Amino acid sequence: MTEILESVFENYRALQSYSDSGTVAVEIESIGKKFSGEKKLLTGSVFATNFMRNALGSATEPHLFRYQFTSTGHFAELKEDNLNFICSNHEGVFKRSPEEGLSPCPSLALAVADTAALSFAGSYYIASLLMAGIVEGRQWFFNRLSDIELVNNTDQMHLRAKIKDGLVDLFIDAEQLIFSQMIVARPTSTAKFVWQDTVLNGEINTRVFDQYRF
Repeated sequence: MTEILESVFENYRALQSYSDSGTVAVEIESIGKKFSGEKKLLTGSVFATNFMRNALGSATEPHLFRYQFTSTGHFAELKEDNLNFICSNHEGVFKRSPEEGLSPCPSLALAVADTAALSFAGSYYIASLLMAGIVEGRQWFFNRLSDIELVNNTDQMHLRAKIKDGLVDLFIDAEQLIFSQMIVARPTSTAKFVWQDTVLNGEINTRVFDQYRF
């Protein structure tokens, strides 16, 4: 089944532009001593991605990219301002969080790393699918999948794989060869990613990459 995933990865890396919106729904079964047994904390985020390949003419950061997300559920209730984003454009690489505001970042890879935990790895997954250099190949999440099996081969192909501490279910649009859903189940948490309104190689207004566009 690795051939299917290789085709998906090659497809993402060949896209000249990409945009999406979607959701992450996370159930956390235990947090330290505060949550145990049947108690669950429900959280997640709503996100949007925009990407244009080789639009900047720079060898260091050649791509226009923006990943924006807002918290939902438990963490959204803790603060009024929930807007987070990272972006790369003609002026550099930037990140924005409610706590620190807008600030420059040395590289897009570092910006992705800084937001990985807060975005429940959403920024990491999509950025690393679209662009090389976000993470070292051997450490890439998708390279660490094992025992990959095909569960269902329909218009929405369903692959199941193991990771070190859990299971991953991948749902692939068979026509477009992109992920439509991904469920990462670990002992104390389950995260469900849903990618919607995905547009491949479409026109994107470059103003969406502006760091001052909130």
